[in-house]
Amino acid sequence: MGNTLSFENGVRPEGVVCISINSWNKLRVLHPVPGLVDAIRDAIRGAWPSGLEKERELADAHQFTLNGTPWHSDGGQTVHSRQLVRSILQAAAACGLELLVASDVSRAATDASSFFFTVGNPSPTVQHMIAISTNETDKLRLIGAPPEHRSALEAAIDQALSAGWPKGVKHKKDYHGATQWMLNGNPWCADGEETVHMRGLVCELLAGLERLGYAFYVSADVSKKHRDSDTLFFRHEPELQARAPAEWCSVSMNQSDRLRLINMPAASAERVKQCVASGWPQGIKREQEYAGSVELVLSGYPWWADGANAVHSRALTSSMLGAMAADGWRLGATSDLMRKNSDKSSWFFSRRKGEAVSLPGLLCVSLNESDKIRVIGGSAKAKAAAVGAVRAAADAGWPAGVKEEKQSKAGTGAFQLKLRGNPWWSHGNEALYSRSLLCHVCKQLLAAGLRPVASADVSSKYVSQDNGPDYPVDVHSWWVVEEPKPTLFGQATPFFYAQMPVVQGSVVRQLSGKALGAATAVAGIVVHAVEQVASPGRGAGKEPPAEISSGGMKRWVNLREAWLTN
Repeated sequence: MGNTLSFENGVRPEGVVCISINSWNKLRVLHPVPGLVDAIRDAIRGAWPSGLEKERELADAHQFTLNGTPWHSDGGQTVHSRQLVRSILQAAAACGLELLVASDVSRAATDASSFFFTVGNPSPTVQHMIAISTNETDKLRLIGAPPEHRSALEAAIDQALSAGWPKGVKHKKDYHGATQWMLNGNPWCADGEETVHMRGLVCELLAGLERLGYAFYVSADVSKKHRDSDTLFFRHEPELQARAPAEWCSVSMNQSDRLRLINMPAASAERVKQCVASGWPQGIKREQEYAGSVELVLSGYPWWADGANAVHSRALTSSMLGAMAADGWRLGATSDLMRKNSDKSSWFFSRRKGEAVSLPGLLCVSLNESDKIRVIGGSAKAKAAAVGAVRAAADAGWPAGVKEEKQSKAGTGAFQLKLRGNPWWSHGNEALYSRSLLCHVCKQLLAAGLRPVASADVSSKYVSQDNGPDYPVDVHSWWVVEEPKPTLFGQATPFFYAQMPVVQGSVVRQLSGKALGAATAVAGIVVHAVEQVASPGRGAGKEPPAEISSGGMKRWVNLREAWLTN
C-alpha cells in the first residue's frame, strides 16, 4: 500500500463504525467516534506485548500497524492476538459501540473479519469478555477468564467436551496463560461423522457457558494461518443464570448439497424439512439419518450454485431461519468452524419455554463475486426499503459508482447492483472504501427500520491456484429483519434486536439515552429530556414534558405507550 493509501473521499455514515483486521499486522478504524482511537490504542498497548510500530490518520479512518504478525502468529502470540481482539471489543463497548455483525467481506487471503457497530451510549462499566479459540485441527483454548470464574469455566468446558466429543481429550494444560485442551481426532478439520460431532460439541459449549452467565457475543476470523478457524467471544451477563436453561441445536450446510439438523427435536426437523421442500425449487432428493442427525440431501447444488440457484440458496437459508423462529428457536450464533475450502458457516439456535421469536420482514443482503450486492426475499415493504438502502449506500459510499442495476436472475425476484471496481476483492484505497460502503449499507438499513442480525458464508465455491493461495468466489451474506420502529434521527435503537426472543408477558426494554434523551422534535411535539425506560429500580417517568402543545398531548401519550408496551 505504501504512501498511496488515501481515504480523502470517504463520506461519513453517521452512527456506524467499522473495525477491520487487515494484512497480517494492521487494524483499521473507520468513522470512529470520539475517544475510540485512544481506547483502541490503550487496548493494543495492554494486550499485545510486541506493541505498536506506527499509526496513520487517513481522513475519517485511522490505521494501526502492529509490531509482529498478530493475525498470522505462532506459539504464545496466538493467545495474545485473541486477547488483543477481546480487549478491542471491550474498548469499543466502553465507547458505546453496539455490535451489528462481524463479517468476512474480502476475498483477499490476508484480510480477516470486519466488525460493524452502531453508536449508542458510552458505558462506565462493560461486561467482561472471554474468548474460546479453535486452533490448528485439534485444540481448544480458554482465553481471558477472570480468576474468580476460571475454575467454573474450565469445568463447564470439560463437561461439554465429555458430552459432545466422543473421541475424548488427549490432554489439558496451561498454554501461555490460557487453558488448552488437545482433543483426539480433528474437530476443526473434520470428515464424515466427526463433522456432526463437532457441531454437537459447540452446542454443548454454548449451553454450558450460558448456564454460567456467559452469553455468546460474536464469532470472528482473527487468524489467517492455514486451518485456523473462528474464535468465539462471550460476554458475562450474570442475569442469564436466573433464567431457565436453554436447549441448543445446529444446522450445518455440508458438501455441496446437504443440510444436517443436529440435536434438533423431531417436530422442529419436520418444520425445516417442509420449508426446504417449498424453498428450494429442485426439492429434496432423499432424507436419511447421519451420525444421529437428520440429513437432507437436496437435488442440485445449493452450496455451489451459479445464476438463479445462487439466489435460491440464500432464499432457502432465509426460509430455514423463518421455520426455526416459528418453532421458538432464536438464532444464537453463526461461526466458520473449519478451514476447509469447501466449508460453510454453522448455525446454532437456542430455545426456552415461554419465549416467542420473531423475524419480521426477513431478507438477505448478499455480497457476490467481487462486485455485486443483491437483495433477496423479504416482505414487499422490507425489500423495497432494503433496495432503497443499498442504492443510497452505493451513491454515498462507493466513489467508483454503480456499473449496472437490474432485477437479478429472471424468476428469482432478487435485486442486484453491480459496482465498478472490486469491493469484495480490494486492496489499498479500495479496501477502505469497501468497508465504508458497508457502513453506509448499515446506516441506510437502520434508517429504513431494518437491522442486520446475522452474517454467514453459505457458498462452497472457491478458486484453486497452483501458484498462490486458494480463495473463495463469494464472501459473507447478511440476514436483515425489520425493527419495530424506524431509526430515530439517523441513530439506531440499540436496545432492540428483532431476532432476539420477545418474552411473552412482561418485557423490559432499555431505551438509549442518546437516542431519546436529547431535546428533539417528534411529530411536532417539543420534548425536553424525553423519559428513559430503564432497568428495574429506575423511574420511568409518568408525567408529560413541561413544554408540549395542548393539541399534542394525545400524541405524546400514544408515543409513550408505544415505548412502554409490547
